[in-house]
Amino acid sequence: MKKWMTIILISIISFGLASCSNQDDAAVEDFVREYKVKQYTVTDPMNPPDEVILTESMEKYLSEDAYINLAANRFYSVAPDLAKKLNASIELKDITLEEVKTEDGVTSYKYSLELLFDNGTKTETVERKGELSITTAEEFVITRDWENKITEIWGEKF
Repeated sequence: MKKWMTIILISIISFGLASCSNQDDAAVEDFVREYKVKQYTVTDPMNPPDEVILTESMEKYLSEDAYINLAANRFYSVAPDLAKKLNASIELKDITLEEVKTEDGVTSYKYSLELLFDNGTKTETVERKGELSITTAEEFVITRDWENKITEIWGEKF
């Protein structure tokens, strides 16, 4: 009887730990999705989000160093500038995260974005890949975000 109780107890603990891990994965994916939707959504290409306002709105997702680096490199101007140049709206359709490693409270991910471009006469979905790192201490904070800059749509690289 004692043996069965031990097996049941171990099973319950294992299931509980697995559930916590799945909840964390879902929470990270929701956090990154919210961040990338804000970064890439352009509904009116002739009146795209202001780069300064957009960049400032991203600060809440980022560490101070990441914010300074990404703002200095005009990281958040890519989508508004491209939307205006192509006269196309941009929408994040899907995001896939793949955990690469966790070290000292920072988890690194590879990601793939599925972006939908629509100029009213044609639509196209483009895949954009990148990597980011997130601290998982008390709240999620992005400490690094990098995107492959050789993505192309309608003859324009971004």
